[in-house]
Amino acid sequence: MVYVKKIAIFVEGHTELAFVEKILLEIGNTDQLSIRKEELLGGGKSPLIVRLIGEKPTTSETEYHILLRSSCNDEKVLADIKEHYDKLMQEGFEKVIGIRDIYRKDRDNYPRKNSIRSAINQYIEQNHMQNAKMILAVMEIETWFIAERTHFSKIHSDLTPQAISAIVDLDKIVDFELEIQHPADTLNQIYHLVGFAYHKEKKQVQRTIQALDYAELYLEVRKKLPNLDDFASQIDDFFDFGQS
Repeated sequence: MVYVKKIAIFVEGHTELAFVEKILLEIGNTDQLSIRKEELLGGGKSPLIVRLIGEKPTTSETEYHILLRSSCNDEKVLADIKEHYDKLMQEGFEKVIGIRDIYRKDRDNYPRKNSIRSAINQYIEQNHMQNAKMILAVMEIETWFIAERTHFSKIHSDLTPQAISAIVDLDKIVDFELEIQHPADTLNQIYHLVGFAYHKEKKQVQRTIQALDYAELYLEVRKKLPNLDDFASQIDDFFDFGQS
């Protein structure tokens, strides 16, 4: 019997869910993966509903099982991990990862990124979740999409670096996470140059996610984005990349 490694990844919404699923399928060996996608609805004072929204079933070839859960709310990701952590550990999951955006209000509460990370790590430690890890996408996960610059020409051939520079000069950006204040809006402005839009609607999100070069993201773009690199390192560990 093949030993199946398990990881659970909690995200805040459908954009992150679609991106994480795609990068795992692109980076991993598809035949060896099983993926279960769920939405968490309610909770707190309301009944918790776990809704199955998609599945790539386990087969005899499965070596890695990924549970993807959308909290449908950025502020619920860490709380949902806490609520489900013990059960996931009992079910044999080796790691629980959360991915959430950091917005302006978060920066107002925690002036430095390290302060946010320290507060989250303290919460994880206090709740004895030693196999949990939070990834912070500053300011939004769309920062990662913008940094993968090769995808723009796949959206439309007229989205050249010269055209895009009317909105933002990507060649001059040193720190994407710091300098792009409203990534989703910036992406929308860039696409609008050719009559397209990006408003986090599922069809628009899927168009971008399908255009992204995942080898470029995984091998090169991660060097510019510490939080993407953090997430990619978690994937490296899960798939045992780099180990002989």
